[in-house]
Amino acid sequence: MPQPSFLPPLLLCTAILLPIVVSQQQSPSNAGNSQSTETANQSPPPPPQSRRSTPFFAREFLSAHNKVRMNVTHPLLNWDRKLARYARRWGMKRVADCKMIHSYGPYGENLFWGALDHWTPTEAVESWSKEKQFYDPQNNACSEGEMCGHYTQIIWKDSIKLGCTRVKCQTGGVLMICEYDPPGNYVNESPFATANGGATATASVNPNFLPSPPSNESAGSPHRKMADGSSK
Repeated sequence: MPQPSFLPPLLLCTAILLPIVVSQQQSPSNAGNSQSTETANQSPPPPPQSRRSTPFFAREFLSAHNKVRMNVTHPLLNWDRKLARYARRWGMKRVADCKMIHSYGPYGENLFWGALDHWTPTEAVESWSKEKQFYDPQNNACSEGEMCGHYTQIIWKDSIKLGCTRVKCQTGGVLMICEYDPPGNYVNESPFATANGGATATASVNPNFLPSPPSNESAGSPHRKMADGSSK
């Protein structure tokens, strides 16, 4: 009597189990695809605050200025959106060539140009404040042949509002413009209210005084006409 064959049942069992194994092996892959799809459908998180954003630059401009003013114990400046808009509009007019030409508006004004676009507001203000070494507070004048009007505008005690901008030049580099209100750098007036830090103002002048426009290379506040006759 021939032995019964068990092969068909084994094959049947294998055929039944195989889809189960395959299904189990595919499950992780399917789960991963599902997660990727959900992630792709979600809105990406907002990017971190950029160093090139306007709010960041506003804080940096203000902080750098007030650091200099604290050294002479003058009241801290406040950020003013009106001044910032004025600076930005002038910057957009100059963005094609970025020549350091003053706007000759109603405010004090400092300009900074850098050949590369890595320059920061802090570095611009530090560049202006280094002119401290060329300012003689006793005679209320710049050293001969040197510029100090950027520094005196920064510390001008009556200036209480600040607005600045930073624009990329189409010709390369960056241009930074800061506006100050009330403006400083008036003839025969000192950035200090008393003789504690510098010469006392010896004469009052018309607040609307503006000297003749300086050359295009000028970068300091146009309100200051120093003893050597240069307008910086």
